[in-house]
Amino acid sequence: MLVVVVLALVMAILPGRTTWQVLHAWQFRNPEANEPSNAAHAVRRLSLLFGAVLLGTLWFQLQDGDLGFGSAGSKLRDTVDAAVSDLDQDSHTRFTRLTEPAGSGSYEGRVSQAVRQAAPRSLSVEIESTGDESYTITAEGTSDAYCLRVRETELEPVTDYGEAVAERVARVTLSASATDQAC
Repeated sequence: MLVVVVLALVMAILPGRTTWQVLHAWQFRNPEANEPSNAAHAVRRLSLLFGAVLLGTLWFQLQDGDLGFGSAGSKLRDTVDAAVSDLDQDSHTRFTRLTEPAGSGSYEGRVSQAVRQAAPRSLSVEIESTGDESYTITAEGTSDAYCLRVRETELEPVTDYGEAVAERVARVTLSASATDQAC
């Protein structure tokens, strides 16, 4: 699509008579008698310019994945759903001190990353930690708020390396859920 935009801009910049002579004059026995007027050339150039701007705008919107349709509330809901899906697929190995209880890892950074990656650029998302791995997610332009909760489940038993090494290793998976109200 970007190639079409560039081509339309080049065609709009080139003089109308030259373009017509190269692309269309060969079709007529008497090209001078069939050449469009200056007004027709100007309308063609304006049409090409308008089309290029329109297609360029559409191309940039498609790159963002957001065509601008839908309300901020529906975009926020889609963002939260995508973040929940992303977090549900997360499993990793976590190292903690033996004095920390299982499930005490903070996921604020991971939640923020998942929400911001899912949000279109046109949506300004705010994430507020409310403690206990709960996060209130809001956006500019809507009064909607969602509560995203993250829980971790140990997949493998805790491995204790003894007293000499005061760390444990746990393979954990995250599960996330969202409700349509603030935490």
